[in-house]
Amino acid sequence: MNKYLLITGLGLLFLSNALAQQKASYTIPRTIPVPAIFTTRMAQKIHIDPALSREGDRLLAQKENGDTLFIGGVKRDKLQGDWQSYYRPGQLLDSGRFQKSIPDGEWKTWYPDGKLRTIRTYSATKLAYVKNEIQRKDGRRTFYALTGIAKQDMAAAMQLMTASYSYHALDIMPVSQPVSSLEKRVQQNASQHSYLAPFTECLHHGLYMNFFRNGSVSDSGYYKNGVRDGLWKEWNADATVLATGAYKQGRPSGDWKFYNPQGKLLYIQLYSETGKLKGTVKMSS
Repeated sequence: MNKYLLITGLGLLFLSNALAQQKASYTIPRTIPVPAIFTTRMAQKIHIDPALSREGDRLLAQKENGDTLFIGGVKRDKLQGDWQSYYRPGQLLDSGRFQKSIPDGEWKTWYPDGKLRTIRTYSATKLAYVKNEIQRKDGRRTFYALTGIAKQDMAAAMQLMTASYSYHALDIMPVSQPVSSLEKRVQQNASQHSYLAPFTECLHHGLYMNFFRNGSVSDSGYYKNGVRDGLWKEWNADATVLATGAYKQGRPSGDWKFYNPQGKLLYIQLYSETGKLKGTVKMSS
């Protein structure tokens, strides 16, 4: 059975070779090449605290000193429209838009010093389409790659549609300490280095970027309908390239090149269109 394997660093997704029953391995120069352990909180629901200030469809949370913690829209007890949370007055923590408590469009987070931390692009509409197709039982032809993943491993497919996956590098809270209160999640973000998104479900569709604290890009690429698709790159903190390659419907495709911290090419991994590792070419020293 083919299964997706979640790996540290670039967070690469690989399909195992069903015939050989062996998982494709991948060595990331900067990180330990072992499976990442993600905290899946798919069943967790975030509740909007009833004591929060409301003025019509406007939702406001304030700190004890009166500063704004977050401001957003709400409709029928679901987050709707623009959202912003703050470390302190004038310093954003995150911002984006909601469609019935699902993030929709560009979503950004910042470091406490004001430097950009992450960019995600989500689609609430695509999430609904994908979930509907996964749940279909009529045997009709499927369109989304996530549906194929679900047929092999439903838990893996559902995990790819969670905030825990989207921010796995920042979500460092122990599994034994789930935070379901919207206000407490934002309070925790403002006081710690972790990031608990104000949502639990999401679907990537568009630009994806992470940044180092010095402002340089850590990694970037694009998602399409919830899986990685197109060119991806990862850099070191000094802006030298660490790895570059492409995905096709969530699978690595073609040549993937890896470099040492000085920018020297170390090796190239060759992938088929179906994501199977065909071979590795090491560069001479």
